[in-house]
Amino acid sequence: MNGTLAIVLTVIAVAAVMTLILKKYNPVLVFTVAGIALLLIYTAITGTSVLGDDTSGSAVLDVFTYIGTATKKQLSGVGANLMIVAAYAMFMSHIKASDRLAYAMTKPLAKLGNPYLILGAVYLAGILLKMMITSHAALSLLLFATTYPVLLRLGVDKLSAAAALFLSGSMDWGVNDGACIFGAETVLGISVFEYFSKYQMIPAVANIAVTCIIIMVYFRYKDRKSGSGKAVDIADNEMPEEVRKLPAIYAVYPAVPLVLVIGFSLFTDIKMDVFAANVIGSAIVLISEAFRLKSFQAVSDELAQIFKGMGSAFANILSLIIMGGVFAQGLINLGGINIVFNALGNIENAAFFVILALSMLGFFGVMVLGSGNATWMAFGNLIPDIAAKLGVSAAAFAIPMQLSASIGRGLSPVSSALLAVTGAADIQMQDLIKRCVVPIVCGEAAMFIASYITLAL
Repeated sequence: MNGTLAIVLTVIAVAAVMTLILKKYNPVLVFTVAGIALLLIYTAITGTSVLGDDTSGSAVLDVFTYIGTATKKQLSGVGANLMIVAAYAMFMSHIKASDRLAYAMTKPLAKLGNPYLILGAVYLAGILLKMMITSHAALSLLLFATTYPVLLRLGVDKLSAAAALFLSGSMDWGVNDGACIFGAETVLGISVFEYFSKYQMIPAVANIAVTCIIIMVYFRYKDRKSGSGKAVDIADNEMPEEVRKLPAIYAVYPAVPLVLVIGFSLFTDIKMDVFAANVIGSAIVLISEAFRLKSFQAVSDELAQIFKGMGSAFANILSLIIMGGVFAQGLINLGGINIVFNALGNIENAAFFVILALSMLGFFGVMVLGSGNATWMAFGNLIPDIAAKLGVSAAAFAIPMQLSASIGRGLSPVSSALLAVTGAADIQMQDLIKRCVVPIVCGEAAMFIASYITLAL
């Protein structure tokens, strides 16, 4: 295919996809149509089957066969892990174990005394919870219910309190997060524990440290400057009855898969698969529920919730991964991406600018779309080819892009978590976004610098 034509088609395809998604078209539908169109164009121009030697005999039919092949591949690998992880998270929310964990972790923080020290500690507790409660909106609302009244009583302004709770869930990290599982198994081809411990941890911790310091210092400055943040008289933050009646051990259950994956990886030679860890966790909880509820029918209904969660994950997450991958494959087949990055490979410090560009794509993509998955899972597939062209580790591109595609969510006016928190706190959306700009931008910068130093140099 002519090089100029390949680049033009690539630019048109990317621009068309981003425009349609911005106009609120379903990303799965957009990626499906665009991916099929690109593969058909490639087939028509080159006369080559996208399946190569495995062709069915019809190059056009092979385009649709490729989608089936991609679906089966994802279901047998990362797809299964994503479905069980999402299902377990939904199960924990359904039985209120996630609420029990949130109360257990955040209640003691009120004893620290200094309001802004507590604010920083709440943020740290929340960011640790994010590894177990992977939904940003769900985590923010859980923290809101458990700690927001306490923070107000201690004299923290409601805008600063809401911002800290919101920020605690705005980074996707850990071994149980769908974006990380995709990055590990699909983009880098490694275990999710290796992805987290070897590559993601240092950049993530750099972001956390800077964000936490700014929350404690900058939020205190803003509250003092505005004259807000005086202690108010508000009812005690009591644990709801449906949460209190759960045995204390239920606070541990959301962390079981995380503990199993990390524990086996660190202390044994046995490799604990993410899917197996979540199945074991589900089995433990179902046995506990059988003793607690003393009803076989009730436990059967809860088992059905797990399978319902897996189906929901397929519809909402896995379909996006599959069709995003089809779209990415179409871009790769056109050859425009290879031409651009072959040219960049001859430029001094090209890797730095490409890593920066991919990070900004993730950061601004999630700001506009409200979800980092659409950008990350569509363009993350391109990273191995880009890294090979530039002679740099794929992790140097993947980690900052993946983390950026979640950090930027804190500045997105269409983020479900932001909408939930502003509604619950009765504050203006633009005010919350303005309060979050400094910690998010500084945290993003710290993450990028740490990523580049540890992964690219």
